[in-house]
Amino acid sequence: MPAYRNKQGPNKGKRFQGKGWRDPYGGSLYFQLKRDSFSRCHEVSPRQTMDGLIDDLIRDVESDYPELYEGLESAFFLRKHPLERSYERAFNVFDGGETVYVKIVDYEGTEYVKNYTPGGGQWQVKKRGMKPNVEDVVASHGIAEAYRLGLLQ
Repeated sequence: MPAYRNKQGPNKGKRFQGKGWRDPYGGSLYFQLKRDSFSRCHEVSPRQTMDGLIDDLIRDVESDYPELYEGLESAFFLRKHPLERSYERAFNVFDGGETVYVKIVDYEGTEYVKNYTPGGGQWQVKKRGMKPNVEDVVASHGIAEAYRLGLLQ
């Protein structure tokens, strides 16, 4: 799946870290790495392969989720398609400004999320359409997280 490119000039995009934008000094591009409740900017160098990029993404996610259970791993999705390891340059896949989604899955592909329980969350199978308990969210993560999830108004 080739990246979309029709921009002109050295930076190819007008917005900082937006679609098509390149760092004028190193040529790097940027995208958002979205976890379940937050996202961070991730930088890709011009010579990086998809194999090296996925290794970097795994290290980045492991720093946020150091307590993954045995048998769980992270999977990365761009435009609803999984990122696959290859020796293709990452610049051929990304255009910059996109969002890569992280999902925690087991070997069968079942998605897991961290539940909101006091004293730290545990990994459980993701249930579609069910909201967490308000009291558990406030006790473990605070009232701001409950507002962000839409549990309080």
